[in-house]
Amino acid sequence: MVWLTALSACSTLPGSNARLGPASNTLEASPTDRVWSGRFAIEGSPDLAPASGRFTLERYATRRRLDLLGPLGQVLARLDMSAEGARLTRADGQIELAEDANELMTRALGWRLPVTQMERWLDGEFALVTERASDGTPRSAIDSEWRIRIDPPRRWAFEWPVDSNPSPALMPERRVRVRLLLDP
Repeated sequence: MVWLTALSACSTLPGSNARLGPASNTLEASPTDRVWSGRFAIEGSPDLAPASGRFTLERYATRRRLDLLGPLGQVLARLDMSAEGARLTRADGQIELAEDANELMTRALGWRLPVTQMERWLDGEFALVTERASDGTPRSAIDSEWRIRIDPPRRWAFEWPVDSNPSPALMPERRVRVRLLLDP
């Protein structure tokens, strides 16, 4: 809960023009533009305090944005990603930069979060599909050391690491489970 408290020190971040378009005031959308939103819950090993709230993941041609909100709607953090790198803005205005968004989130939160892979997964793209529904849609997959479980149309679960019996190098305190419930 420490990271949740630290991230939610204030409740507002600068506004976003992201819904207007990828770079400006245009209302045109490209085929790659997409927005996902819903609820999230994160849990893990005994030393990882569970967290929950709402999220919005926005994808545009040249950038991505992930907003995390607490259970009461307070802004926890905003992650902006582009070819230039990643920028995490905390609710208190503190900014952290890194070349890789996953690395930045691990450093900021203290545990893994598959931010760069989530949009691909939500689009149905996986390295290895391990189970399909009768209509051929993926029900479970493995990608980037994460096990993905899909209960269409709105429930998703990501678990790291994939191996349920990890080597001694992967201690139980490093296990993470993320659940999403997408908005309709």
